[in-house]
Amino acid sequence: MPQNHHEYRRKFYEKVKCIARGGYFSIVLLLSSILFACSGGTNYVGTGTTQAPEATESYTVTFETNGGSEVAAQTVESGKTATEPAAPSKNDLNFGGWYTDSALTSAFSFNTAITSNITLYARWISASVPTFEVTFDSAITGGTVFADKTTGISSGSTVTLTIAPATGKMLDALTVKDASNNAVMTTAVVAGTTYTFTMPESNVSVTATFRVATLGSKAAPDAVGDIVFNDGSAEAYSDSLTLTAEQIAGAVAVIFDAASKKGVGLRQGTSKAWARRTSDSDKADGYSNSIAGLVCTPSASGPGKAGDTTVTFTGATDGSGSLTTLKTDASITDYSATNYPAWDFVENYATTAGLTGTYENGWYMPSIAELCKLYQGVTNGNVNNALNKITGATQLSTSSVYWSSSQSESPSGDAWGVYFGSGDLISGFKYVTSSVCAVRAFND
Repeated sequence: MPQNHHEYRRKFYEKVKCIARGGYFSIVLLLSSILFACSGGTNYVGTGTTQAPEATESYTVTFETNGGSEVAAQTVESGKTATEPAAPSKNDLNFGGWYTDSALTSAFSFNTAITSNITLYARWISASVPTFEVTFDSAITGGTVFADKTTGISSGSTVTLTIAPATGKMLDALTVKDASNNAVMTTAVVAGTTYTFTMPESNVSVTATFRVATLGSKAAPDAVGDIVFNDGSAEAYSDSLTLTAEQIAGAVAVIFDAASKKGVGLRQGTSKAWARRTSDSDKADGYSNSIAGLVCTPSASGPGKAGDTTVTFTGATDGSGSLTTLKTDASITDYSATNYPAWDFVENYATTAGLTGTYENGWYMPSIAELCKLYQGVTNGNVNNALNKITGATQLSTSSVYWSSSQSESPSGDAWGVYFGSGDLISGFKYVTSSVCAVRAFND
């Protein structure tokens, strides 16, 4: 109420007397005046009033030292973190860190966002019991590492490390060492985010390196079933694996040979002849000519031999240069997509699969040695299971024969293939229409 209360009351009665003379309009003016007076002169009538922004909410962090030296409370904005204060002191006791409960069962980490008022309790340890510290390498860049406790830690205690990568970064390596520079084993609670270790009987130091975040959790593929992405990273297959839309869009292959890091493409060709033959007079040169540079001979063939790891191969076991070998062979004068459909599929695989950049090139038809390795990755590994995780990818058909790039030593009109239903390692007429896949090494 304004200070000149009597003056406003006098005006109020004058307004009342005017009601009979002014009618409805006077009543409106009366009410407007009363509201203006009672609000201290602020007019809230209308829709154009601009209100001041609300103040940022803050909370209080209180430190209970249980008889130790006093630690000042902190006021922290909602969602921000408190600042770790200097360790308090208490008689001949060692300070053992801050806890969120008076029973001292849950250690507090100072990278925790504050969203309510909180009291932290000091833990004290007998000076006769040795305690140790966790320190962090000051040279860490690309992210931050926090510990739930850093001082007054007794041997055998569990220390939890929280990893906070900077935007666009991810953890590359985490190293914990004792005072003698021996490695302290860490256990991943959440890979890349949370780790624990058991405190040894010494101080420990922690360092970490971060790298540019990639589509996969692996920096590079190294196991059968790994899904390779177009940034060179990979993701290991698991039954519970769910790929993001970005990972699906960036997937390029699945590893079938871990030692050589060879992977199979996500698309396969069907009904493709190795070399065309319409009639005895209408056929590609490669149908009946033997391409010596492509000869690869298995030590055994027949039913199930594609899956037999004791079978060995001699000759052109690496198919990466097979297309060049075919095109430059003296007996081949008619190379074209029409005459060599299976080869054309592999030659133009990048266009079929929509690949650009690093993995646009380097695709080839596998030799029979490599094709058997791929078959083994399908039957004993997770190649098809991983392909099934990639929307739009095609699994290798277990009802199809797949061509290899390998010429049979004899007869000249045959090339090697594998029936993916039962693993038959067979030599067949080059003009037969079968399936074909493209492979590539991912060690670059």
